[in-house]
Amino acid sequence: MKSKFIGLFKIWSFVLLLCCIAVYTRIVNYNYFIKIDFLFTFIGVLIGFGLTFFTHVVGLIDKLKERFKEDKSGKISTLMNIYSEMKDDIYFLFYSLVLITATKLFSALFIIVKYSECCYIDNFTYTMIKDFKDSFLLSIFILCLLSIKDLIAIAFRLSEYTINPQNEAK
Repeated sequence: MKSKFIGLFKIWSFVLLLCCIAVYTRIVNYNYFIKIDFLFTFIGVLIGFGLTFFTHVVGLIDKLKERFKEDKSGKISTLMNIYSEMKDDIYFLFYSLVLITATKLFSALFIIVKYSECCYIDNFTYTMIKDFKDSFLLSIFILCLLSIKDLIAIAFRLSEYTINPQNEAK
C-alpha cells in the first residue's frame, strides 16, 4: 500500500510539474480547462460513468468467475486485480472531486485575505499562488482523463474476453 501511494505521488508530481510549466508560460489559459465550476461538473459526470462501468464490469467478472471455477492458471486472481484497479480509479475520481471542492474553498478564503486590511499580499505573490492553483486544477483534470481512459480500457478488455474466452485477460 505504501509503495502504491509513493507511485501515485510520483505520477501526480510529474503531471503537476508539467502543468506548472504550461500555466506559468501561459500555454494553458484559465478560461479553458481549469475553471472550478467546469471541473466540478466534469468530474461529477466522470464519477457517474465510472460507477456505470463498475456495475457493468462486476457483471462481467461474475460471468468470468463462473467460467473459470476450475481454473488453476491464476485468471481469477487477475480478475480480482482488475476489480481492485477499477475501484482505485473510481476512488481517485471521488477524491479529485473533494480536492476541487477544497480548492474552491481555499480560493474564496484567499480572495478574502487578499482584500482584507489585516494582510497585504502583493500582486506577484497573488499571481504565483493563483498560477499554482490553476496548475493543480489542470493536473487533476489530466489525471481524471487518464483514470476514465483506464476504466474504459478495462471494460472493453473484459467484454472482449467474455465474448472470446480464448484471449488472455491483460
